[in-house]
Amino acid sequence: MPEECLKHADSIVIGDADGSWERLIEDFKNNKLKKQYINNQTKELKLPIPSWEIFSGKGYINTNFIEATRGCIHNCKFCSTSPFYYHKHRTRPIKDVVRDIKNVKSFPKKFIFFVDDNIICDKKYARKLFKSLIPLNIYWISQATVDIGKDEELVRLAAESGCFGLFLGFDSISKLNLNDMEKKHNQIEDYQKTVELLHKYGIGIEVGFIFGFDNDYKSVFKKTFEFLKETNIESFLAMYLTPIPGTSMYEQFKKENRLLTDDYSKYDFRHVVIKPKKITSKQIYEGVNWISKEFNSKKLIFKRIFYKLKYFVFHPSIRSLLGVVGTLAINLAFRKRIKDLSKDGTFPKSFRNI
Repeated sequence: MPEECLKHADSIVIGDADGSWERLIEDFKNNKLKKQYINNQTKELKLPIPSWEIFSGKGYINTNFIEATRGCIHNCKFCSTSPFYYHKHRTRPIKDVVRDIKNVKSFPKKFIFFVDDNIICDKKYARKLFKSLIPLNIYWISQATVDIGKDEELVRLAAESGCFGLFLGFDSISKLNLNDMEKKHNQIEDYQKTVELLHKYGIGIEVGFIFGFDNDYKSVFKKTFEFLKETNIESFLAMYLTPIPGTSMYEQFKKENRLLTDDYSKYDFRHVVIKPKKITSKQIYEGVNWISKEFNSKKLIFKRIFYKLKYFVFHPSIRSLLGVVGTLAINLAFRKRIKDLSKDGTFPKSFRNI
């Protein structure tokens, strides 16, 4: 939202800071500061080795963050990534990615988190990248889209290159919702197949589901919960539908007078800020609370750990062991998150005793 930002700043950078920030500093030194700096986001990403030390002391267990690609070609209405990057997806030279991996500093150095919005967006590039990672003997996690399940070769290469976990945006179990949000690359009939394929290759899954879409009924929480249990998905993030300012969804909800507040500080996925069509705002709050608590019960966490242990027994390796440890760690982290956020009303205060 550059026009709005310009009301509060002398100068703004639109899009990537790489390439623009340097020009802004130079102009500032020469007293020639422009109102705005827009990066050419069609150029190849040529980036220096990251300054990982800036993350020191900020609570990260591991800071080996690597960026291979940036942006996403899809146009999901609720997503801020697409408009920010003008619906483009760019890649870095693979030799630069390998260079960065070889220079990581955080222990353990073999553990890498690719911060890409969608690491398999360009599948041809992803294949080349994964093949280049195999000799490095690393273990990594990242984010991808559900359509990875349509390409077994890509999944196999990801596993061979060290992938042991992916975040996938399933978002909804309603085809009507997905069509409304222009997320047509998500095919509900393929959800089960995708989960089974990733599990076949020992890749754990954290899924994100969003609640409050126009075709959500109160029953959506129970139906989603049953799907999660049946598929043995390792981790789950439930979110309130949040029309982020700058997205087409925000403009739609504002036009329809269905925003509860214009206070941007509330657009943090911890507050209900919309009036849904077929359920109430209160029902979204209660439903997200219920499904978050139920999924993170001790009984279901134990079941998921047992499932991962069984895979480890039949496929013993460091990667599958990391799958067990990672599943335990992220589930305990989510339980702690629920307890912590029950103190400020994000979750009910009674959840402090789960």
